[in-house]
Amino acid sequence: MSPLQVQYPLSPRKFWKKMISGVFGWSVVLLFAELVPVFLWFTSFDSINTPGQASFQQTISGAVALIIPLVWVILVIIQAWYYKVYIRRYYYDAGDNFVTIKKGVFAPAEIHVMYQKIQDVYVDQDILDRIMGLYDVHIASATATSGMEAHIDGVNHDSAEALKTLLLSRIQTGGVSAPTAGAVAQSGAPQVPNVVTLSEDVSSKTYPLSGRWVTQQIVMWFFSSLFVSGFVTLYFSLPSKGSTTSLVDAFGLSWIGVWVAIFVVVYVFHIIYTFLWKSTYSFSFLPEYIQMRSGIISRSEVHVPYRAVQDVTVTQGVIERLFGLATVNIQNAAQAQMVGRKLAQTGVVIPGQTPDKANHIAEVVRTITLTKNTGQTGL
Repeated sequence: MSPLQVQYPLSPRKFWKKMISGVFGWSVVLLFAELVPVFLWFTSFDSINTPGQASFQQTISGAVALIIPLVWVILVIIQAWYYKVYIRRYYYDAGDNFVTIKKGVFAPAEIHVMYQKIQDVYVDQDILDRIMGLYDVHIASATATSGMEAHIDGVNHDSAEALKTLLLSRIQTGGVSAPTAGAVAQSGAPQVPNVVTLSEDVSSKTYPLSGRWVTQQIVMWFFSSLFVSGFVTLYFSLPSKGSTTSLVDAFGLSWIGVWVAIFVVVYVFHIIYTFLWKSTYSFSFLPEYIQMRSGIISRSEVHVPYRAVQDVTVTQGVIERLFGLATVNIQNAAQAQMVGRKLAQTGVVIPGQTPDKANHIAEVVRTITLTKNTGQTGL
């Protein structure tokens, strides 16, 4: 273990998260596989057999039904061994010039990312993470490999915050003479040179999502829900292959009633989702970086250092123009990357602003980035 791992180790709950997520998928498959021989056993009585004597098909089905639970137990044992070894071999360190992360059992992968190349540091949680109190710290450079390999997953909240602070401070200094992990822990927050002094508070408190943004989302979801509900209703109204009766006819329903019911469910869900997303979204311009938080069940926290900002755009879609709204997009060089099973957020997006406010936010970003030596980002 590196000194960084000793200071901020992986949580013991990481093992149980891996076990739950790993075992669940193939447990469902084995459950359905178990139902097949059980079904065949009960439906394979042979009339020519003497009473009380099982047919050959019943014998095979019974044997398979007994073997599948044994296979499940063996797979659980193998899975537990694999994750124990995986966590034991998990290695990460923050040296003077590189972040090093190494993981894997049979085909280990090791990645080294220079601090000058880091475009973003973000912390996120999936559903199991939120339940178990775990956090993943991701490091994004301009390569797709960093999205797959450069992340420290399975630490507690305090370790995640400390790792995030340490990495962001070393991005500012390029890793040279940057504070150590121990110094971060003792001082609470490292002293970062050349921080930005903001003349005003630029955050979701001073630039909240406009009420017109909510109206815009409700209108957009209305038409989207109409399309989705119509497509689903059409699918259920068509006869299945080899049959002249559809599911709607089989239950004696009206296709219009089905369409309305599906539309109401989908539309109400999207309205609730919009208000929940609005309540969890926030952004803030801090002295060292721009921070954005979003997500309802799976949470994401993005940090874009000012040195890494590549461009700032103010966009207006057709619907946004109708409602007099604009969106600010602050992009770094990090590509959109798959992290686990989802697309990782890159850059900062500030929607729901009036054009005047959006242009002002963009001007603030441009003014700050002009004072930064972006050559230190390695691009």
